[in-house]
Amino acid sequence: MMWNKQKIEYNPYPVENLVGKLLSMVTEDETKIQEVLSAPREIVYSKADCVLKCVERLKMAKEKQEKVLIAGDYDCDGVCSTGIMKYSLDQYGIKNGYYIPGRVKEGYGLQVHTVELAKEKGYSLILTVDNGVKAFPALEKAKELGIEVIVTDHHQIEEPVPVDILVHPTFMEKEYRYFSGAGVALEISYYLIGEVKEMIALAGVAALGDVMPPFAQTRTLIQKAVQYLQEGCVPALQKLVSKGSQIDVQTLQFTIIPKLNSLGRMSHLANVNQLVKYLLTKNEEAQNKMAKQIDQINQERKKASQLKAKELENKVQGKAIEVLYDPDLLEGICGQIAGRITNQIKRPCLVLTKTDGDIIKGSGRSVPGVNLFEALKDFAFFESFGGHEQACGLSVSEENFSAFQTYVANLQLESQEDKGKDVLVLEPEDLSFKAVQALMNLEPYPSEWKEPLICIEKPDFIEFKAYSSMQKYSFKVNGEKVEAILYANKGIQANLQASHFIGTLSINSFRNQEKIQMVIEDLW
Repeated sequence: MMWNKQKIEYNPYPVENLVGKLLSMVTEDETKIQEVLSAPREIVYSKADCVLKCVERLKMAKEKQEKVLIAGDYDCDGVCSTGIMKYSLDQYGIKNGYYIPGRVKEGYGLQVHTVELAKEKGYSLILTVDNGVKAFPALEKAKELGIEVIVTDHHQIEEPVPVDILVHPTFMEKEYRYFSGAGVALEISYYLIGEVKEMIALAGVAALGDVMPPFAQTRTLIQKAVQYLQEGCVPALQKLVSKGSQIDVQTLQFTIIPKLNSLGRMSHLANVNQLVKYLLTKNEEAQNKMAKQIDQINQERKKASQLKAKELENKVQGKAIEVLYDPDLLEGICGQIAGRITNQIKRPCLVLTKTDGDIIKGSGRSVPGVNLFEALKDFAFFESFGGHEQACGLSVSEENFSAFQTYVANLQLESQEDKGKDVLVLEPEDLSFKAVQALMNLEPYPSEWKEPLICIEKPDFIEFKAYSSMQKYSFKVNGEKVEAILYANKGIQANLQASHFIGTLSINSFRNQEKIQMVIEDLW
């Protein structure tokens, strides 16, 4: 890796020098910097017509004693959305049930057979969460059967949705434009049962899980989620991390969210509908039992993902958008593998497999600056397609797969030339415990910004310890002790003579002890 060392003398912002100088390095977008620095500390609820109309219709459902079916989705956002709406309708006193389709056997979104089953069971109103804007066959069937549908979703709207009530960030105030499906569900929840910390926590976790841009009210949701989880809200989520571990943005991104996603991805091993019960139950014995099951399923997902990822990495050909196909791949781990390979090659990647009925299906992940949805949406022969800038899901018939490969190969994208990474050279006097705490307030960190990398030069060395999975360097800068960790999977050889350390800084909290920590990306 080539490092572009930046020495910045002036801090132009009313924050700690470490934070201000890093902001100057990671982005030139002054508007976004101000959005981060002036982000609202409290949650403000939408007064959009679409939200209020939805609430009024649900209140009518209670008065008329209607049964409402919540139609969810199998990823983290969809499960959390379903949990928020289930809890809210229960508390408000509306008769309801919920259903999340199996990823492999049924597919994404509201399905025709779900509508038919709802009719058989006496539901007169269907409320979608985190899906619905592309469920045209199901919406048509609902109209035919006399079932009303309210669509609440955040995915891109490509053509008019044939429902009377559509709740979507597009039709809400600008503060909510980055909401995920659970954020939309939270707005409805508020007008039914008021503000509930547990529901805010679920909405914030979901926003991270769907990699939503962390600005405006979405940023507030995520920060509140971390705060409330640290306070002990939603015990089910806390049981997905080891005892004594701190809960922060990284814990959510790399531990809790992958586990929530694992049941949907490994649908042959578990029913994702059980995850909603897990999130909402107050029974600690049931929580402990299912937390173990979730962990086991996640371990199986990781094994399957790592094995197939290594095989597919050998098929990378250096194209602008990689299309990697394996007919024997589990559909549920396509997105995971696409994300892993995208991170490695720094280019968009699609990972696809063959499903029942000669359909080729999978997921794609992108890099900042490349809108994957816009790049692919004009292909004429999709069986299904949806997503947003950084991620998509798609299916195409085996007959049209060759045409799809040709279409992608002919796309013209800007060259992603590797120009190295910028890194801020630390002025010793800028480092303090308070400054690193302020740095952590930048989380959740916008994905389109450069990494907040720091270079520490010639610190006062204290000690070195080696472990099987990592090495630890302890040193002092400006009188502050820093524990620098080099993980073995980085593939960097330990160096006892190192005098330069590049990495990211944070406050590590374990068993009520806090310290400045660096995760090392390079040393020499």
